[in-house]
Amino acid sequence: MSLYAGLQISETCVKLGIVSAGGALMNRAAVSFSPGSPDEAASLCARLVRDHCPEAAGVGIAMTGRVDDRRGEVSAPSLGWARAPIGRLLEARFGRAPLLFNDAECALHAEWRLGVCRSIRDVLYLSVGSSVGSALLVRGRPYRGADNMGLEIGHMTTHAGGEPCPCGRNGCFERYASQTALERLAGGLEAGQVIARAQAGEPLMAAAFHRYLDELCVGLSSLIALFHPQMTVLGGALSHAGPYLLGSVRRHMQLPGMMSRGEPVPRIELSVLGSDAALIGAALMALERSPANPNP
Repeated sequence: MSLYAGLQISETCVKLGIVSAGGALMNRAAVSFSPGSPDEAASLCARLVRDHCPEAAGVGIAMTGRVDDRRGEVSAPSLGWARAPIGRLLEARFGRAPLLFNDAECALHAEWRLGVCRSIRDVLYLSVGSSVGSALLVRGRPYRGADNMGLEIGHMTTHAGGEPCPCGRNGCFERYASQTALERLAGGLEAGQVIARAQAGEPLMAAAFHRYLDELCVGLSSLIALFHPQMTVLGGALSHAGPYLLGSVRRHMQLPGMMSRGEPVPRIELSVLGSDAALIGAALMALERSPANPNP
């Protein structure tokens, strides 16, 4: 049975998923990672594949930030990378250049192939964690703009003159709508605890969560007005809050001023593949771009 390796480099770890040609996640592994060193990230990727799946028929790597797959460069403010030559570093360790993809695009691809938006042609995907990632399907095809560098929705401005962002702009969406933003609103409490205590009716946590929903849904309403997708999928770490988060977002989107007058709230769903989505998607995209694949 052919196996494919999907890797994900994030702000805290490098993860590996071993995936069959049918998309089944056979095994996973992870190692801790501190942002700042592309060389270390490349070494960890190579070590994970060598130790857990040396027979991989293909390797795909899901990256946060802007991924220039032609040059093999990644710019990711959350990692402290600006045009980091990760492709060259990976090629030196693997003997060939693994395929680089944006992590949100990988997650959306997995959900489109196997998950909540299977076969739906127009989908907006938001990954809400320590940052806000995004991906878009238009008529069944991924859209990321020129040089695969677009759709960085986390860095659209929602607050003119707002908080400085590591990307160099001010007032970026992810400064107000990320999991980290919710934790700041709650005085540093971990996001899962904020949501649990808000759900239990604790007034201070409920107020913090409501303020956070305002920020998230204002951005969502603008994105829906811009793209008008058939479905919006919420993924990333915050989606683990499950039905409470989904119900809260759906209700908030019905408040006056969120949608154009007379326009129905579009379909909003949670990722069903969760934190494995990007790993599975990266492996599937490596499979689909493999020279051995008869239908690339």
